[in-house]
Parts: sequence; structure tokens; C-alpha cells
Amino acid sequence: MSKLYVDEIRGNTTNTTLKNTSGTTALSIDSSARVQRNVQPYFFANGHSNSVIASADTVLSADNNCFSNVVNTGSHMSNAGIFTCPVAGMYQVSIVSMSNTNLSDVTVQGKIMHGSTKKLHLYGSVIPSSVQNWSYTNIAGNVTFLCAVNDQIKVQWTGLWYGSEYSLYNIIYLG
Repeated sequence: MSKLYVDEIRGNTTNTTLKNTSGTTALSIDSSARVQRNVQPYFFANGHSNSVIASADTVLSADNNCFSNVVNTGSHMSNAGIFTCPVAGMYQVSIVSMSNTNLSDVTVQGKIMHGSTKKLHLYGSVIPSSVQNWSYTNIAGNVTFLCAVNDQIKVQWTGLWYGSEYSLYNIIYLG
């Protein structure tokens, strides 16, 4: 890790950048003072085009055919569904899914895990299809917590992980 000691940073009239000696840009500031961190750890995915009915505590992952529209900046999310924190700091995890009794009568549960510690437990009760066909429910949660370097984050899911844009999973490093 490098340390930067500065009294003043000057750039041209449209953009100022901080780079290492090999030329990799770490930070850009445009003329409107908007700051962009070019290599901020980030993961996003929608549900796969086909819905998945997950058995108890299935880790949402590419290996389990759970994702589409994946953005994995820095490649910190493995195909097995484990996000390894590249730097210490605050991370925010968001999860949203819809459930439909026509596809599954299983009660939906989501657990956001930091290592073996449960940070958030979501629970979505579903009206059984024998009572009401085509009953929909949403399950959503968001949690922010401090991580050390190489800590691991994952989401365990039980029940219907609805396909396409009806589900999303997101992890972002906040700083």
C-alpha cells in the first residue's frame, strides 16, 4: 500500500487524476468536483432467466445457475458465490427477490453471511397455492458492516430465487 502526502493537487481544466507510477488511475476528479474511484470492489447480478428453487441454505452463485447480467468489478465474487473482501472497510450488501406460489410453496428465506456470522435474516411467508393460486410476495434487505481484508461474504437462500430482473444481489465497498 502507498501513502500520498499532498499540499495541493493540480490538473487540467476538465479532469484531475491520481495514478501510480505504472499509469493505473486510482481516482479521478472532474471539473464539477465529482470523484470517481476506478477500481472500487463491486458485485451485481440479477436472477438467472430461469427461476431457481433452492434447497435449505443454498449459496447463491454462478455454479448454481442463479445469476444473469453480472458485473464483478475486481473479480472478488467467485463462481461458488463467495465474495472475498480485497480491502478493509465498510461493505453494503443488498438482496431482493419475488416469490410466486405457482412455482413454489416453499417459504423463502435469505441470509446475508459475513464468514459464519449471520448479519441479516430475511423471511418471506407465502400463501400456499392450495389456498390462493398465483400469490406473489417480495423479500428484500440491505445491511452494511465492517470487514477486514480477506473476509468473506455470501448469501444463503432457501426457496424460490425468482428469475430475471425480479431478483437482484449487490455487494459494494463503501470505504
